[in-house]
Amino acid sequence: MLTDTLPYEVPVIFSNDKLHAALSATMPPQIERLWKKMREGKKAYTIPYNYEIAKDDNRTTVLSVIHPRIQEEMAEFYEAHNSSLLSHCSNGHISLRRPVSLASPYISSETVDEEGKLRLGVAQLLVNEKQPDVSHIPSYFAYGRYNLLGKFIGSREFIRLEGRYLRYRTLDVSKCFYNIYSHTINWAVKEKIVAKEFKSAYTFEAQFDKLMQLSNYNETNGIVVGPEFSRIFAEIILQRIDNNIVEDLKTEGLRLNVDYNVHRYVDDYFVFSNTTDTLDIVENEIRKQLEFYKLYVNDKKVDTFVRPFVSKLSLARQEVGSLLRNIRTTLHDLRKAEEPAEARRHHRHLKALMAEIRLVVSKYEIAFANISGWVMSRLKRLSRVAMHSMKGELPDGMHPLIGDVVVTILEQAFYVCAIDVRVRSTYSIAQFCLSLREGAQLFSEEQQDLISHIIMDQCLAILRSFQAREGEKFGYKDSVEVFNLLIVGSLFVGAEFLRSSDIQDILKAFYQNGSISYFAFITLKFCYLKDQLRFAPDLAALNALVETRITSPDVDFLRDTEDFLLLNDWISSPDLTPQTKRDVLNRIFGAEVFGQAATQELENWAGFVDWSGLSVYHLLAKKELRPVYSWG
Repeated sequence: MLTDTLPYEVPVIFSNDKLHAALSATMPPQIERLWKKMREGKKAYTIPYNYEIAKDDNRTTVLSVIHPRIQEEMAEFYEAHNSSLLSHCSNGHISLRRPVSLASPYISSETVDEEGKLRLGVAQLLVNEKQPDVSHIPSYFAYGRYNLLGKFIGSREFIRLEGRYLRYRTLDVSKCFYNIYSHTINWAVKEKIVAKEFKSAYTFEAQFDKLMQLSNYNETNGIVVGPEFSRIFAEIILQRIDNNIVEDLKTEGLRLNVDYNVHRYVDDYFVFSNTTDTLDIVENEIRKQLEFYKLYVNDKKVDTFVRPFVSKLSLARQEVGSLLRNIRTTLHDLRKAEEPAEARRHHRHLKALMAEIRLVVSKYEIAFANISGWVMSRLKRLSRVAMHSMKGELPDGMHPLIGDVVVTILEQAFYVCAIDVRVRSTYSIAQFCLSLREGAQLFSEEQQDLISHIIMDQCLAILRSFQAREGEKFGYKDSVEVFNLLIVGSLFVGAEFLRSSDIQDILKAFYQNGSISYFAFITLKFCYLKDQLRFAPDLAALNALVETRITSPDVDFLRDTEDFLLLNDWISSPDLTPQTKRDVLNRIFGAEVFGQAATQELENWAGFVDWSGLSVYHLLAKKELRPVYSWG
């Protein structure tokens, strides 16, 4: 429930933490009765809450939050069938990312970051004997061999393949998850004929198939995108396809690891060979086996490279990496400078190096989305090194110089976010702001004001740009990227950010059309609660919209995920009186089912948002340390 049933890309204030706590704790009898009243009954299927996120400047992808009751069933399925899940993911020798064991809930005492803090929340990966295990509250499974595709491209294994083979081809399965026919998991575990003959039997694969359908309108064509369990479902199917590819090529006289090599990272294939003819044969076999499972190669994404396999992206990463190493070296020299003139010289050089990062991307003509996450992670690390050095003894005048370096890094991070406005980059901005809030005492009052000013101005500039790009469509659909920037501004700047007329217009755009989505509701309410008196009319309008929706006679909380989420966080809202909540709940569930005192207590158990904002710090730390299925 904490790691595998929600998408990674959600508003930073949203999580299953509260639900997990409610399911794990013993409720008072009256509260348990009311809590179950909101969740009782059984529907044949559920409708997921779907929303879009940006993949890059031109493309979006649809992710899904599935109904919490199906999430609970999925968690129970994991517990009952974890050995089967691992067994069916153990057959793919060409898979680069697959679950290989249950994750350990423990962490090595040796595992600390540069500030001496334990790294909590990282999804566990296989480690070498000499490496510490960095897991704590990890993903349910430990994964091997690469959690991020970029790690494979930069690995020694890739270099060895480059040394053995002259040619390299990449293929991508077109809209893989959206096109997966859920019944094919039965074909993957058993032969197609056997699966059809015994389709009524109670089996691991039949239960997994059933859950995937229940989570998505009872559809068999396509599975929900976002949660980790969907990737495991796809992995089982794709591993069978992998094995069929290798076996059929063997009958054609092609030997794996001799005549060719092939690897797959989720839905991306990488083929290596010495001849174009062999690449063509392998590609045709991949296409044939995918088609049997109703999947197809995206013709627009087939690329062939001749050794050396150095792309513009690799060159850009190498040059930016060199720049960042020089920046770190210069920062070290700055800290060790004994004379003020020497310190100022290093300071000027460091800021000049920072400015060069943006030039590299234009130089190699690559999409910034391919490198932004990697750059952000290194900027965050550099910022923490600088701030850690400010905690120690420094020569006179050194604190403000290093503080200015941190401010420059923050500006660079906002530049990266502005160029590549995606959910992951907004998380990075939030994590930057969190570390600066925690280390506020390290900066002068003037620098603290400057930091707040940068956060406000840069968030506002990105939001204005986003609004201008969307035009009249702005506010009519969810935008997790926008929501996270609004949360950052309201949490780390506060009332001054919310007093901006532009920000108020942006907030109102999400409910002026007479309806409001769940993510918009929790984001706007979180912001408005930062100045409850000023925004009392807006809070009243939000509450009225949601009340109208959840009291509608055709609402079905056990079927519609979004309605269920709205109900729970409407109940948990701190700006509504217990009497108002009781009256509405009794209208929904029957007269006098909910008493006032019990309703007031119920708000501590229901919901998916911590309105105080205290848990945001914990959630940001988890987001930072949990590997994402993507480029690193």
